[in-house]
Amino acid sequence: MILNLDSTFDIASNLPKANLIKYKHFTFPAGEPHIQILNLDQLSSTDSVTIIHRLRCFQDIGLLLMACDVLRSLGIEVLHLYLPYFPASRQDRRIKKGEPLSVKVYADLINSVGFTSVKILDPHSDVTTAFLNRVELIDIKGFLQQVITKIELDQDLDIRQFIWVVVDAGVRKKIESYLSLLGLEDVVILQCLKSRNKDSGKLMSIEVLDKGIDLQGKPCLLLDDICDGGATFLALAKALESYGVGELYLAVTHGIFSKGFEALSSYYKHIFTTDSFHTFEVLPSCVSQIEIASFVEI
Repeated sequence: MILNLDSTFDIASNLPKANLIKYKHFTFPAGEPHIQILNLDQLSSTDSVTIIHRLRCFQDIGLLLMACDVLRSLGIEVLHLYLPYFPASRQDRRIKKGEPLSVKVYADLINSVGFTSVKILDPHSDVTTAFLNRVELIDIKGFLQQVITKIELDQDLDIRQFIWVVVDAGVRKKIESYLSLLGLEDVVILQCLKSRNKDSGKLMSIEVLDKGIDLQGKPCLLLDDICDGGATFLALAKALESYGVGELYLAVTHGIFSKGFEALSSYYKHIFTTDSFHTFEVLPSCVSQIEIASFVEI
């Protein structure tokens, strides 16, 4: 059985309706989330239930925990969690004394439920997976394959001629493993390094490493896990421009885009992301949102 707590997330839309748990939920005036399971006659304590949710704020995890309490009260022992975006995964260390280790706070709450498995998509770092119990990573190979296909078919370009740009060693290692699976071990990867102010968290500079790589006129595909406001990718674009690169493309697994697309689209010919964080109803022509349902099965 499937309990999809985000009605705007269409990943379960192709499943038989008989497998979907019906519910209604609301928030009390004081701010507390509430949920009621409706089709109780279709549920059995021997069922396994997969809960799907996109956690964007603390209120969302409140609804998740309430739903789990209901299911446990019905005697359901096998609960799986399908969580494409893991909240606070960027807050994976204490930068300053007096700050929380936010990713652990979320992980502890999820662990408290005792899920049989927790599936997450492209976490920011290994810290997230270290804190979560019985975690399983969702493969992003399908996402990258669709990005490559769209570039080669829609833009009539050869992906092997691209410089693949990453912002740190961790992303590089991950991308190299996927390139091997895709048979693209011979593409050129350019690593950059970003530095931030430890007190404010503000991006200070972007340094292009591997300066021996010929970038003149070469198209570049920048890859990362999260784009929030986009400051990192604007700074990267400006840094690469000084090397005379060709057209820039951006692919990020989790597209928040809290400041919209206007600034980014002035530098990037096309932007690719998934619907892991939210679903955009309207997008500019330079942005493609690839549905997770198109490359991952529940």
